[in-house]
Amino acid sequence: MKNYYPILSLCVFLCFVSNIFAQQTLFGTVKDNVGDPVIGGTVKVLKGTEYVTGTATDVDGNYTINLDSGEYNIEFSYVGYSSILIEGVEVHAKQRNKLDVNFEGAEKFNFEGCGGIPRCGPLIDISNTTQGMIICSDEIRRVSKPN
Repeated sequence: MKNYYPILSLCVFLCFVSNIFAQQTLFGTVKDNVGDPVIGGTVKVLKGTEYVTGTATDVDGNYTINLDSGEYNIEFSYVGYSSILIEGVEVHAKQRNKLDVNFEGAEKFNFEGCGGIPRCGPLIDISNTTQGMIICSDEIRRVSKPN
């Protein structure tokens, strides 16, 4: 009987260690406002406001991320739409956790005028030093004309 104790102890230890280091999967599909898959959309995983990991959606709008159990904030972004932040997403142990997102309710940027080139918000926003936008020459001429 004493010969089995080391083997039994090793099995219990390996089961315990595998549960500690096991990661769960967060997966889902991201679609745009008309239900088409979002190709190359960004999925960011945040713990509070701290970046944990991220990925991009594939050609079918699918994503998969391996995470530890816990509560996360998930941010979805895609060119032409405002970002979607879903707070308090629970990732449960030993499960595949599904989170599908649709940009249907998200604000879509204005693509009218300028030959389809997006105009994202005001022409100049002096408080925003981290993001840029594409504007057309017609808008530059309109702003730079003397009164």
